[in-house]
Amino acid sequence: MSKTTASTDSTSTKGTKKGALPISQIRNGGKKVLMFLGLVAVIALMFVPLVGKAIGAKLGALYLFGDNGKKSGRTGGNVYQRNGRVREFKVPSLVRNTYTSFVRSVFATYSSAFRALHPEQIIEWNNYKGYSSDRFGRMVEVKGKQAFIRLNGNLVNSTQGPINDPPVSGIPPLATLLAPPTIKVSGSVFDLPFTPNPTGVFTEIFATASLSAGVSRPANSKFRMITVIDTSGVSPADLWAAYVAKFGVPTVGANIFVRAKVIGDSTGLASAITAEFGVATT
Repeated sequence: MSKTTASTDSTSTKGTKKGALPISQIRNGGKKVLMFLGLVAVIALMFVPLVGKAIGAKLGALYLFGDNGKKSGRTGGNVYQRNGRVREFKVPSLVRNTYTSFVRSVFATYSSAFRALHPEQIIEWNNYKGYSSDRFGRMVEVKGKQAFIRLNGNLVNSTQGPINDPPVSGIPPLATLLAPPTIKVSGSVFDLPFTPNPTGVFTEIFATASLSAGVSRPANSKFRMITVIDTSGVSPADLWAAYVAKFGVPTVGANIFVRAKVIGDSTGLASAITAEFGVATT
């Protein structure tokens, strides 16, 4: 009886060094460790957004989007930004001021006016093909009710008369080329050089308030329309009075950014936007 027991013990420990664990136990232990580490990683990822909100940090992921990285806008609960980042969508606060109220009233007015058009005019607008630039500067097709509202909005926004019939041509006017503005606070000077356009157009001028010298790419929300000028005239355009009325006297040493958008005065078609910036001096 004792010999059999000894023989069994000798067989079970054969091939295993004294004091070492069997290979099967080592493998099982490794699997458990990996499962534990995976569980810890999942839990950590679940708590990252909560930690970010708690400390006020902005956490996001960096992606390389298709179409040359040109992807922007909201999809579901995510907002794709032009810098390749994605953030959580949050309902923006409702801004009420003179400009936003005017834009809303124009949209409501011409949305209703489109329904009041003659059926043949509606058909003409639906068959019309106009073009406008998107947020990436690419030309996109605009037609139907969207074109009617957009073109009349451009005209009314610049004190021009509205149109009920679509333009004969959907080709927008050429953009006006700008040069850096000269801004001198002591001399009340804000001159914007431009390349003259043909007659039959007017140009909307947008500008920012005085921004830090470290700002080189302000957000679109920083721009406000300050005036409408005739770029078929003599360059440069004097913007001092219009700028001061909107933002006050420029701050010396600050960067001020300017944009221009040419509008056909009988069509409402808009050109691509051109931009420049200048530094306010004494």
